[in-house]
Amino acid sequence: MKQRRILVLLLVALAGCRTIPETNRCDEIAVTLHAITYTPLIASVTSSWLIMDVSQRDPVPEGVMGGPRGIFFPNGLTPDLEKWKDTYTAQVDLIAEVRNTSAHEIKLFEEWNSWGYCNLKFVFGDGFHEYWVTKRPGLWYRNFESFHKLAPGKSFLIPVALADHIWTGIDLVNTNASRIAVLRALYEQYQTGTFGNSNVWRGSVSSPCYPAAELLPRFGFRKAESHKSEDRDGAPTAVHPVDMTSPDDIQIRIEE
Repeated sequence: MKQRRILVLLLVALAGCRTIPETNRCDEIAVTLHAITYTPLIASVTSSWLIMDVSQRDPVPEGVMGGPRGIFFPNGLTPDLEKWKDTYTAQVDLIAEVRNTSAHEIKLFEEWNSWGYCNLKFVFGDGFHEYWVTKRPGLWYRNFESFHKLAPGKSFLIPVALADHIWTGIDLVNTNASRIAVLRALYEQYQTGTFGNSNVWRGSVSSPCYPAAELLPRFGFRKAESHKSEDRDGAPTAVHPVDMTSPDDIQIRIEE
């Protein structure tokens, strides 16, 4: 009788283990970082901005150029537009690209909702220490599951504004900027959704390491000895800038 009870308990435990979703293979997605280039149309590195409040539902004020990767303000802002800019926007520093490298469709939570809000993280390094940068807790007035549904080979872009009120750890990065030489991104997703969604990817992936001074020139990072970074296999990885000339149709331009 005792042995039968132990057997039943073991079967229940094993059944419970099978209900835990498995982690997908890490080589099913790839994360790369892209610098932003500026042209005479966009005169300075402070001209590209991101609407930072994910619950902001008001229309963008008149006079602002809007695009899928950011918004752009004209010169000579009115007081009302300057106030709106200070309240709801943050400067875009770089673009993170997440690509499906598998042979099947993958679903990743969109970053505006609570399930995907913290998926992207950054790790800065000075050769001796790592400085982790993660999202501050969010607040949602509306929230529901929505996904990037990536077919094989497809990707989506995340504009990143490294502002202190959006990310934790930026203060340490700024304090140690003169020593920091490299950074990498992590993309992690372990939530599975609450409505039985299938093909929701789970796991953690790291980007290659990039020269911080080349990707983020405004921070004053230490320049690395080489202008090319190394990926996990040791091969050099060039920084791929994003052409911000046309805010309505932004394309990634690869510099050989």
